[in-house]
Amino acid sequence: MAESTPLLPRANKGHHDAPIFARVCHSPWSSISQQSLMVYRGLIAVFMIVIGSMSLDHAINHTEHGGQVFPFVASNVSWVMQTIYHIITCIWTTQQVTAPKAHHSNERSSGYAVRSQEEESGNYFIEMAKGIFKIPRNTFWNGTVFTMFYTCVTTFPFVITFMHWFVLDGANYKDHGPFTNFLIFNRNTVNSFIALIEIFILSSVRKQLPVGRYVAGLNVVCLAYFGWFTFGEFVTGRNIYKMFDPQHLDGRSKFLYICVTNGITSLMYIVQFGMHDLREYLTSTAAGGHQGR
Repeated sequence: MAESTPLLPRANKGHHDAPIFARVCHSPWSSISQQSLMVYRGLIAVFMIVIGSMSLDHAINHTEHGGQVFPFVASNVSWVMQTIYHIITCIWTTQQVTAPKAHHSNERSSGYAVRSQEEESGNYFIEMAKGIFKIPRNTFWNGTVFTMFYTCVTTFPFVITFMHWFVLDGANYKDHGPFTNFLIFNRNTVNSFIALIEIFILSSVRKQLPVGRYVAGLNVVCLAYFGWFTFGEFVTGRNIYKMFDPQHLDGRSKFLYICVTNGITSLMYIVQFGMHDLREYLTSTAAGGHQGR
């Protein structure tokens, strides 16, 4: 198995920095080996799959019409995105650990082993899986798309938690049983703790720049979600959120609420950006003053 490869400081002007596909496979802390990171990512991925499956089963079998609206609830959509992210990064980290040799030509002078060499095997399904889950080629388009995905899974959990506790009266758990409360708490609060762990411990992804690009991207995704849940209300014939009940909210108020939600999303991105900045400062201090990872 490969030893953890510590990330180098940001390259100087005119040189290539490590691609995001490598940074999600390396912890910013030298005390966390790549083998340990692989285990941590695997545990989080399993935890999220289990909680997601339990939530879906509970919605289908123990709530009235819950299975119909389940795909359109914001906390569920965010949880699925986080789960997919942790599955992907767990697989990529495992590839780095178990097949450390890579094609360096794709990364030019970055110095990071990103794409694993294909080992010959007679098992067709293993080879097919390698092709599906291999680390993408480091191109501008691939890097931008995955960085936007990373930004979503490290920003929207904070949006969900904020909205749950301060807008949707999430503190009122008395109307639900213990098991239901457990699932709600995980999807609306533990999700932010997982995002914190991702930012501070599991990945070396830097602040997402330029800021305007990712703020705009998050707001587009947020608006896309409003279109998604509106479609959900249309196909299910049910109000997913009581606050959007036409009997209590006119079109103008709904528009204002969407604007406020987009504003909260932008604010949570600034918070997330600050967390990355703090992490880089802490790792720089721990490394004896060298630029943070």
